[in-house]
Amino acid sequence: MRKRLRERMGERSDSGVVAVFVAILCVVLFVAAALAVDIANLVAQKQALRNTVDAAALDGASKLPDMDAARAAVGRSLSNNDAKYAACATTPTAAGCPQPSFYCITPQVGSVPDLTAVAPPLGTSTSASDCKPGNVSGLASYTYSCNGNKCSITFVTACATPACSNPDALAVSASKSVNFTFGPVIGIPNGQTGAVLSAGCKGSCGQDQPNPMNVVVVADRTPSMSDADRTAMTSGIQSMLSVMHPTLQYVALATIGKATPRAATTRPVARACNTAAASSFNATGSTWITDKFSNSYQDVNNQFSYDLTCMNQGYGGTDITSSFKAAAQYLLNSAGATDLGALPARPGTARNAIIFETDGHPQIDNNKSPPYTGTTSLSNVGDVPYDASTFAGKTSSCAAFSAVAQAAKDAGILVVTIGYGDAAVEDCDWSAGQPDVLAAAASPTLNGPSTANYNCATTQGRNNENSDGDFFFCAATGASSDLANIFVTAIAQLSGTSHLMNLP
Repeated sequence: MRKRLRERMGERSDSGVVAVFVAILCVVLFVAAALAVDIANLVAQKQALRNTVDAAALDGASKLPDMDAARAAVGRSLSNNDAKYAACATTPTAAGCPQPSFYCITPQVGSVPDLTAVAPPLGTSTSASDCKPGNVSGLASYTYSCNGNKCSITFVTACATPACSNPDALAVSASKSVNFTFGPVIGIPNGQTGAVLSAGCKGSCGQDQPNPMNVVVVADRTPSMSDADRTAMTSGIQSMLSVMHPTLQYVALATIGKATPRAATTRPVARACNTAAASSFNATGSTWITDKFSNSYQDVNNQFSYDLTCMNQGYGGTDITSSFKAAAQYLLNSAGATDLGALPARPGTARNAIIFETDGHPQIDNNKSPPYTGTTSLSNVGDVPYDASTFAGKTSSCAAFSAVAQAAKDAGILVVTIGYGDAAVEDCDWSAGQPDVLAAAASPTLNGPSTANYNCATTQGRNNENSDGDFFFCAATGASSDLANIFVTAIAQLSGTSHLMNLP
């Protein structure tokens, strides 16, 4: 009997222990389940923060190199995606608003950044860099980090404008405290996402292999362009060519007005400009396209380089329509009408682009021999006539130019327009105002159409216009440094829009 009693008591004792254990286990499981809910929410909040910061980095990078505009874009983007940053939309520098850090991304040469740039070059590397579209003179001290392929540079002391005002990348970092629902029960009221960083860049950002492109540069050499103006223009184009990538970016040259191309046998070894090209727009064999696509434009002894350097004054009016039409047709008929087939094949699909520079008003009538008989359609062969009754065709010229430019954009051609001298400050009706027709002819951006929003008659107005992120630019007459920066910035704009990247 005692044995049975002990056995029964033992059974009750064991079952009590199990009950207590089960009760404790239930509490642990409940706490674990509760914490799992909080942790899952923390992970979700961190991913949401990642998306917010990514969007801010992209939006900010799209406004580079204008740091103020980029900072404002970051603030608006943060506000749009997270109510925590509502104040950042109107006051991007307010307390609690993540501030972007700005960088210059360059290719790596050895163990250091490649600082070769334009006007004037800096550093010892012979390879061109898209690091800073513009003059990097005045750079005295910087910090950098490299990953074996490219480097990110942060300027720290004695950095004068424009070197410090033209970054091509930025980074945005943010963290977030997430309130827990069940955590407070066990003394854990919240969790931290930790710092989330995202970097965005605009252009090729130090990549050695940008997107392949076919670019036709249309240069105004009409009588309104003085010798100094033409020198400034050709220097600007040369600055652009120096930062391009000949293995992937092919360039052709067109002029306003037409020219008879020099024979290859006239090319001197030292580029001495001793022989002027035939320049009559009515000459037999004259053409808008003076030099077909080349991948040797950085070679000073190349025919392309010689023709650019030795560009002389042309004759006739400023025929912006027919010259633009010829450039567009040349790009669209590249499979047969150009020499692209003789150049090395490139990976991917090349983008077609026109960089169109003019200094004057449309001023050409229909007194040609033979007369122009073409239309604004890109499928039509022939130059476009004008109505001589409308003050040498200026009104109909602008309308025709707009139609041809729109047709080119509809065909997928990227268009950059540069107003120089009078074309930077006066409309097609020759009144002082904004060069709206040139701006409207340029390609739109992700943020809308290209516009002429600033007064290009002033230095500040030109600086604002040329840093607003669209495809229209303006330069003062005789301002060679303006044109050098503009052409370099133009090719950077064409090379690509903003994208996320990993900082070196």
